[in-house]
Amino acid sequence: AGGTALGSLLLIMALTSFLAGVGREVVKAIADIPGDAKRGIKSLAIAQGMGRAAAAGAALFLSAVLASWLPFLIGSANLFYSLGVVLPDLIFAYLAVSILRKPSAANAMAVKRVALLGMLAGLFVFVGGAL
Repeated sequence: AGGTALGSLLLIMALTSFLAGVGREVVKAIADIPGDAKRGIKSLAIAQGMGRAAAAGAALFLSAVLASWLPFLIGSANLFYSLGVVLPDLIFAYLAVSILRKPSAANAMAVKRVALLGMLAGLFVFVGGAL
């Protein structure tokens, strides 16, 4: 049973990281529109516009927040995880609101940078929660 719980936690960690990482890349593409357009890259931001890219990035960030709470549903969240997961979740919820309110290239760059802090905080929580 312990191996199954650890495997489940690893899958949840991978899912959460994937969602946050793809969200960050989608938001980053908003800032990269001029360069991507010159290179002929068809990012979501170019194909659908900054607003839709911002909505997609925000949805991915919020999906990562929801995924981070899956350990509670499977009963494998310890006290460290329970307390620690709040910080990265607040960061990503804030970033989702920020990019939706202002889907500009400058804000996308700021969101992209802060998302790395959220990812680092999440890494510490997952590692600490697995101990």
